[in-house]
Amino acid sequence: MFTSTQLVAFAKSMVGQPYWYGSCVYKCSESLYSSKKKQYPAHYTSAREAQYRVNIRQKRVCADCVGLIKGFFWTNGGQGVQAYLRSEGDFKNTYASNGMPDLSADGLRSWLTRLGCAHGGIDSLPETPGAMLFASGHVGIYIGGGRAVEARGFSYGIVETEVQKRSWKYWALLPQSILTYEEAHLSMGTIRVENCSSCRLRAQPNTECATLGYARAGDTFPWLGETSAQGWQKVRYASGEAWISGKYARIAEEEQP
Repeated sequence: MFTSTQLVAFAKSMVGQPYWYGSCVYKCSESLYSSKKKQYPAHYTSAREAQYRVNIRQKRVCADCVGLIKGFFWTNGGQGVQAYLRSEGDFKNTYASNGMPDLSADGLRSWLTRLGCAHGGIDSLPETPGAMLFASGHVGIYIGGGRAVEARGFSYGIVETEVQKRSWKYWALLPQSILTYEEAHLSMGTIRVENCSSCRLRAQPNTECATLGYARAGDTFPWLGETSAQGWQKVRYASGEAWISGKYARIAEEEQP
């Protein structure tokens, strides 16, 4: 079992490492290059060969977008990766270990949704470091403060970016069976939005106060364990708190992964 703090620290430590399509925190090597070139020829073109060979000579560690996340678990929380990069040790990568299956970026999002993990549109992103961020065919790791780490592509490598300047569409939390999110507010449960295409998140539990944002059916929020006399539910929203009417939301039953 790992924590969100460990995941975020690992993601930050990987900034500056190269993007290799189809890799999951692997050592850049001639054998890996040869294997991936045969497997994904459209990504391992002759125009890119020189840069791949630089990565090999420099003994870098590579990943693609979802591979960065899978690799965290498959290397037992990144154990030994930084020591390897400093030429002071080694690390092992065990396929599909620590409860993390081999999934694509879109497959990861579908898996988390099926498990009933907290999720929603990017406008409802909670201030929860370690949350997954999704766009079509792409995934990154929210590290807090409006920033993310993502394996962005061959031309960029693994980089730290501002969430609002990227095209993220959704967020989701990983299952508690493989990652513990350390914010206490997550232990209260999850609020799921229903019966509305666009309902308001309010600063107070009434319709007269300020609107902080909007939610739609299917969005979920960490519940802060508080219900008003009129049935409004208090939830974690962005970097603070908000209220949503009980007409449009309910406490979601936990589903076992």
